[in-house]
Amino acid sequence: GRAAAVRPAVSRAVRYRPLRPGEAAAVSALILASFDEFIGPDYTDEGIAEFRGFAAPGALEARTAEDHFIRVATVDGALAGMIEMRQNNHVASSSSPRRTSGAASRRGCCARRSPTPAPPPRTSNG
Repeated sequence: GRAAAVRPAVSRAVRYRPLRPGEAAAVSALILASFDEFIGPDYTDEGIAEFRGFAAPGALEARTAEDHFIRVATVDGALAGMIEMRQNNHVASSSSPRRTSGAASRRGCCARRSPTPAPPPRTSNG
């Protein structure tokens, strides 16, 4: 007889890409959800307010207009994580909340290096 075919498990597609225009609010919400769950409880009210200002959509947009860039991770098209880099050599922020579940969470969807090279750092000369 013929052996039964083994069907591969359905995998969830994890993709890495640059932040797109109009996504700063969603990325800010992701950062703050992670902060509120894992870090914020240990901060003072003043520290929480300071971080909320740092993670605000307008602050993200302002930094990316200067010398920062943001990469996001999506799972099946939904935002699942992010990393913000300063001057192409310093992690300014990153987030991947626990609510990212299933295969992506077990693989550490945001720990893998993005296959897309980072953009060159911007200079004050343009």
